Amino acid sequence: MEFILDRKSTTEGKITVKVAAADYEKELNAELKKLAKTAQINGFRPGKVPPQMIKKMYGGSVVSEVVFHVINHKCDDYFKEQDLNIIGGLSLSEESPAVDWVKQTEFELVFEIAFTSDFELDLSNILLDKYEIEVSDAKVEDSIKDILEKRMSLVPTDIVTASSQLYIEILNGTEILDETKISAGDLTEKYTEFFVGKETGFVADNLKVADVFLPDTYQYFFQESTEEEKEEILAGEVSIKITTIEDKIFPQLNEEFFKEQFPKQEINSEEEFKATVKEEMRKDYQELADDDFIASLNAKMLESVSLEMSEKAVRQYIYDSYEKGTKGTTKTVKLNEEDIDKLLIQVKNDLTWQAIKNKLSKTNEFKITDEDVEYAAIEILVVGMPFYGQFPKSILKEIAIKNMNANKGANMNEIAQIANIRSVLRVIAELVPRTTHQISSEQFTEILKENRKQREDFILNLTEEDQY
Repeated sequence: MEFILDRKSTTEGKITVKVAAADYEKELNAELKKLAKTAQINGFRPGKVPPQMIKKMYGGSVVSEVVFHVINHKCDDYFKEQDLNIIGGLSLSEESPAVDWVKQTEFELVFEIAFTSDFELDLSNILLDKYEIEVSDAKVEDSIKDILEKRMSLVPTDIVTASSQLYIEILNGTEILDETKISAGDLTEKYTEFFVGKETGFVADNLKVADVFLPDTYQYFFQESTEEEKEEILAGEVSIKITTIEDKIFPQLNEEFFKEQFPKQEINSEEEFKATVKEEMRKDYQELADDDFIASLNAKMLESVSLEMSEKAVRQYIYDSYEKGTKGTTKTVKLNEEDIDKLLIQVKNDLTWQAIKNKLSKTNEFKITDEDVEYAAIEILVVGMPFYGQFPKSILKEIAIKNMNANKGANMNEIAQIANIRSVLRVIAELVPRTTHQISSEQFTEILKENRKQREDFILNLTEEDQY
């Protein structure tokens, strides 16, 4: 098979493909034998119809199908040799000579192609900070308090303590304005002390809501009142009646509790428990730090590699990919221009990453791991339903995998694309220069916020640039 490449510009061109009979003869015979197995012709037993009769019966359609199939595969190899990153597939040109698929055995076909511009990849210019996280003892104590808070139980009591939960009525005379549950954390310091020692049924009169409760608490009161009524209540005085008191009972830090928290580990003392919590927290923070490093590397790579590409070709590629993905399904909705606009930046980024991978694949091996797939499934879950971002990583992973399996691979193309990019990023992460810093978890939390903001701004700038 002979290829003649004609680059019309840095992003578009034509390729002439000359095909000899020997280039497709093996594949054609295999296809004819396959068709012969199911062909039913009078006078022949099933599977015994001669290949030439099958070829005559199907006309030139079987020849054209096989030739185009072979051309596509051979062109893929040729494009790799030429370092061409093709957008979409081959499109038969109007300049292509007419073909008689029945009589001809040799063919010359001309195709339109689109590709990304060439680029240099210099990883030495990409400088990143990598963080190793240390967890403070104070952070560990806070985490243990959270664990105990989740495992605590509530028991009725008659006297308010600093850790009590109170069910109260907010009254205007005898009229109940609101009924709610509060704890010491909902009250101002003055009134936290004021209510300690009070009993069930106690009523405090002539109080200002804003004096008693913190703003983050009382803003949720009086949901059934109008804004005017709320303003009137907040400006006036109310009474507060304690209707029920419950005290928190926390579990004991003993071997039974340690086993419930960490079933796979043997923990015999409170010191060992704290050390285990600290190590688990360090692992979680380090996983966050490693993910942040990869995400920052992703943005840096896209920032440093600027590719030209035909927007018309990219839009057609998006449309064709959607059509191919919905073929054979019940989906009948067609993509419109507005839909394509929303996908344009992401697809351009994906094409850039494919170009980077192709360039690096000459000297590096890429392998998608289970962790890459899990990461991709989690990212799709969180992007689609942001509230999941508040969940611990272990729970997120479980939900994401269940979601992926439940959808029977509906998102597999998207998952594969994200996992593919991550596999490339893992290799690049070992190649780029980095400065390693040991920092506290508190410092890392602030850095993480800033890094995420910078990446959001970068994507926003890409979107704005694409509009002009």
